[in-house]
Amino acid sequence: MISAPTRMRIPGPLVGIGVDLCETERFVGLRTRWRGRMERVFAATEIDAFPGARLGWCWAAREAIVKALRTRMLGSPLVDMVVAEPTPGQLVYRPRERARLQLDSFGVTRVSLLATTIGGVAAVLALAHGRSVGPRPDWEVAWGALPWRDRSAASRLARRAGELALRQIVGTSGVAVRWSGGHGSPPDVTLGPDGPDALVSLSHDGGLSGALVAVRDP
Repeated sequence: MISAPTRMRIPGPLVGIGVDLCETERFVGLRTRWRGRMERVFAATEIDAFPGARLGWCWAAREAIVKALRTRMLGSPLVDMVVAEPTPGQLVYRPRERARLQLDSFGVTRVSLLATTIGGVAAVLALAHGRSVGPRPDWEVAWGALPWRDRSAASRLARRAGELALRQIVGTSGVAVRWSGGHGSPPDVTLGPDGPDALVSLSHDGGLSGALVAVRDP
């Protein structure tokens, strides 16, 4: 897969962002282990186009999209959340029926995907774009990942990766990052008392902790 840029500028409006890290080797032999469940999660086109470990990219994309929508995998129309690869290394979200209705319910017009790989871990970034009403401020988006050996450090290092990504955008002087949001809910971040709010998504798997952040232009 191609390497996603560590920093980019995205035209608004941006409704949400999501990142997912996925150790793809877990998806080898999935059809045998899931015994029919596979076809309830992935479209037939995905199963054909992403054989073996590569199917992990489709799972990571679903996780990232769900995070960008600030919802959950449970109850999401997974089989309609179709991912395609029109050219090598380029993932595209092609939602069908219920997945399109899901986007509409969140005020999202489209979701763009970026993908990279670090060792045997797939990283998929999802950007949920909204409808244009009035001015369209740009967003600065950055992402990064840190390695871990002890899983107990994974969450802490994901937040550290988020802080480093934020500092790519806003610099280091006078910035105090304040986190909120408990287990199972997306974190919210404020960059100091006079700083802008930021969108943040965190993930960890396969010895890596990652974070995707977005800061809106004032």
